[in-house]
Amino acid sequence: MKNHTKVYFDYFGFTPGDYVPCEISGTPCVDVSHNDPRGMGGRPKNSGDTPENLMGLSRVWHDFLEANPSYYWWFQLVHFQYMVTRKPYHETECSINDPIFEEIVAKLKWK
Repeated sequence: MKNHTKVYFDYFGFTPGDYVPCEISGTPCVDVSHNDPRGMGGRPKNSGDTPENLMGLSRVWHDFLEANPSYYWWFQLVHFQYMVTRKPYHETECSINDPIFEEIVAKLKWK
């Protein structure tokens, strides 16, 4: 298991084999993503491996994040909410009438 995945699992209490939800959609998480990506800032290896910088995402949402870096700030806000509520974003009241969420969902043709 990669170091950043272990940090994420330890923080949220997951163990290998557990169902780990995407923090946005609730579908299976396939990637633990760095919200402040290592490749964009030249960070030393593992320096961004903190729970605040790691987000569990499905392939669709991870691909969108990597292709659309202007949304990193929104993903970070969603992640902070997940850290408190432990609920996928689409299940929270905050997602209702969220224009950014609606914009991304429309671009993805998700739901």
